[in-house]
Amino acid sequence: MRSGTVTRLVDSNASLLVLLLANFFLLELVDDLRWGAVGSTLLSAAALIVAISDPEAGHRLSVRHWILVGACVAVAPIVLLVNSVSLVGVTYLLPVGLLVTVTLPVTISRVLQHRRVTSETVLGALCAYVLIGLLFAFVYLAVNEFRDAPFFSQPGAHDQGEFLYFSFVALTTLGFGDLTPSEGLPQALTVLEALIGSVFLVTLVARLVTLWVKQD
Repeated sequence: MRSGTVTRLVDSNASLLVLLLANFFLLELVDDLRWGAVGSTLLSAAALIVAISDPEAGHRLSVRHWILVGACVAVAPIVLLVNSVSLVGVTYLLPVGLLVTVTLPVTISRVLQHRRVTSETVLGALCAYVLIGLLFAFVYLAVNEFRDAPFFSQPGAHDQGEFLYFSFVALTTLGFGDLTPSEGLPQALTVLEALIGSVFLVTLVARLVTLWVKQD
């Protein structure tokens, strides 16, 4: 396999989607909140690098990006050494910082710049949608750790997989009702995610249909 082919594979939206899905299943399968936070930070850092890096188009990580990645990767393991609920909450905000400040904007921007609907266009749109769901899941986890009251109105302990599940239920506006947010900030964030999910789908489908029609 030629180096150019390897570069395109590593920097493709397919690779980004694999990293995002790996983050998804990590949160579902790992019960320890601390390891979940560290693993998600590492996967989010890798996703940032893949999303930005595109040597053929002249896109490379800037010094600012490397500093951001390095700082998050260096800080995250501290949660394994210090047993603190607040620190767990802070650590879950690290992937948010990596994904929302760079990865999500870059991914959406590249999808909107496409002039033809290709597999990369569809995969890029799917990546952006999964990114939004992951972002809110991390925010919900952080809010749950910082608040005195639980995030969900249902009593009992809730693992991080349930926060991830709830995030995508809210994003897709399915509303099963098995998990509901408590009053205040949790409800406000849930409404915000549902609105973003609805608007994103409408605008994304409209964009893809417009490109598809132009191709014909």
